Amino acid sequence: MVSATTTSAMGTDDSQSVRKNIMTEMSKYIEECVNSQHLTVDVSLVALEFYRKFKERYPNKDLDAAPCGNDGFLFALDDGTHHREFELCEGEWEFFYKNRKTDELYDCDFIDFEDVDIYIQREEK
Repeated sequence: MVSATTTSAMGTDDSQSVRKNIMTEMSKYIEECVNSQHLTVDVSLVALEFYRKFKERYPNKDLDAAPCGNDGFLFALDDGTHHREFELCEGEWEFFYKNRKTDELYDCDFIDFEDVDIYIQREEK
């Protein structure tokens, strides 16, 4: 997993450099998935765009990532209590949520990245 925080030699956070490093690491991972034929180029581009937008909006949240066949990609966000999955499957995005304390389950399709805010904020209340 790529860490969302690093410290420069001066001892201060260089957030632009950190974001670039995180994007580079994810880009390399996604490229490896394409090269090993676990992911198509088209899916990789959509997944990378989702990741870029997510990290711009939530720079301190780490996502796990994995291909789902060659036509899908999964991002997971887990803090121990709240488990969220954003899955690209056959060109459609799906969201899954589980609260480990209450066993609440929720899933739905979403189209617009702006919907991600609703799902993240809903569970953090």
